[in-house]
Amino acid sequence: MKTDAQQTGDTTPEDNPDEVCYRDVCPSCPSTEARYRCWEVQEGDYMHLYWRVFCRDCGHMSSGVHTVENSQFKQAHAVQGMRS
Repeated sequence: MKTDAQQTGDTTPEDNPDEVCYRDVCPSCPSTEARYRCWEVQEGDYMHLYWRVFCRDCGHMSSGVHTVENSQFKQAHAVQGMRS
């Protein structure tokens, strides 16, 4: 059986244990089957937060990266933990 990445040609790192995958609403059509992937890469004092979305229904695909300093990243996670 092929993985979602093999079926869609998605090249995000399949072996990354920190990768988060989920399905949600596509930003371009009403489909609720858009596949979202998110993963983090630490590089020195920075944390790169990558994301990618692919919708099988309409073919919409986009991706991006958000970079923060590690201190900002740790503060954001601490605040989220306090809210839970």
